[in-house]
Amino acid sequence: MKVEEILYQRIWKNKKSNEEPKIEKGSRVDVALKLLDKGERLLDIGCGDGTLGYFAKNKYKEVYGVDISEEALKIAEKRGIIVEKVNLNEEKLPFKNEYFDAVTCLDVIEHVFEPRDEEEY
Repeated sequence: MKVEEILYQRIWKNKKSNEEPKIEKGSRVDVALKLLDKGERLLDIGCGDGTLGYFAKNKYKEVYGVDISEEALKIAEKRGIIVEKVNLNEEKLPFKNEYFDAVTCLDVIEHVFEPRDEEEY
């Protein structure tokens, strides 16, 4: 396990998974939800505990989430998100191009350590 993975495991291990997720009016999640149209599939990159996906389930038939933290993904999965562990510093997303109707990526870019050549993706 890489250092960044250990860090995020520790952060999420202390979060309470049985709490109902909440969003504040005007928060990033609130704004993102208002911008999302209805569709078949949504991907939330850096989904954390699945808060955005939890609230987006009324707009999408399937909500997927990827994150580096297994602990966060356990919480997201309990909230009905289809989860996949991905370290964006080392891996490509494991989905076909154009598989999703919408993709969100909130509060993630600043955590990606090594920018990649866009031709790889």
